[in-house]
Formats: sequence, C-alpha cells, structure tokens
Amino acid sequence: YRDRMDDVHFLQINAVTQRLLQLLKENPELTGLDVLNTIATELGHDNPATVIEAGRGLLADLRERNVILGTRS
Repeated sequence: YRDRMDDVHFLQINAVTQRLLQLLKENPELTGLDVLNTIATELGHDNPATVIEAGRGLLADLRERNVILGTRS
C-alpha cells in the first residue's frame, strides 16, 4: 500500500482483514461498525461482540499505518 506521503509499504494480512478492506472500498456509505457487523454475520461467529472489538482495533491500526483514512461513524 501507499501511505499519504506516497511511500510504499507492505503488510501481510489475513482473509478477514482482506474482507474488511474490500467491504470498505465497495461500500463507502457504510460505517466501520456496519462493516464489522457484516463480517461477524458472514463468519457466523457465536459472539459478534468479540469480532467487533477486534475489528475496532484493526481499524485503528490501519488508520495509524495510513492504510485507510478512517471510516464513517
């Protein structure tokens, strides 16, 4: 990925992170929480709150790395 300074970086991601980035790109009108709820549903996770909490951390990390600018609230 390229950050805001146009520097190139590499990041190894898993399938869930890839899905998160895909949903954010394809659905810019959705909030971060909407996307995390979608992922929790797709995974069929028995405790969606766990997925959402982990996803919030992931979104924060992606913002810090300048992979994403942020999400709607």
